[in-house]
Amino acid sequence: MSSIAISYGEKGPAFCGLKSDGSHFADCYGSDASIIYATPGHLSFSGLTGGDGFICGLLMDSSQPYCWGNSDFVKMGVPQPMDSSSRYVEISAGDNHLCGLRKPLTGTLRETSLVDCWGYNMTASYSFDALIKSISAGSSFSCGLFSGNRTVFCWGDE
Repeated sequence: MSSIAISYGEKGPAFCGLKSDGSHFADCYGSDASIIYATPGHLSFSGLTGGDGFICGLLMDSSQPYCWGNSDFVKMGVPQPMDSSSRYVEISAGDNHLCGLRKPLTGTLRETSLVDCWGYNMTASYSFDALIKSISAGSSFSCGLFSGNRTVFCWGDE
């Protein structure tokens, strides 16, 4: 997740960035009209990520992912969380999917990390028995970095 994101695809590229005026609103430019004209001008984001024909941002007020553009695989608008109380610290878009790293758990599950994914062949909630520092989505796979031993692990089709 970053303050800028680039989308790509057959409708052309689009570049989005968060405004530096403190509003954290997104501005988008490029040739993909489904992204440019659907950019929410009233929502504040903590970060952005881009996939094939879509951009997603992590909403500042609810820590939920919100996507816009055009994807046959990722629901545009706020994806339904796997659990209604889910909040995310990071999201990452692949070609045709989006994954979100949930906020850390507490109590006996504090060493468990949950990652929710939506989209092409990835819609599921994944549980890992270690703390995850960050995630990154690829073509039809996603990867994570464990906090403790700094090893990388991946899941998905590739």
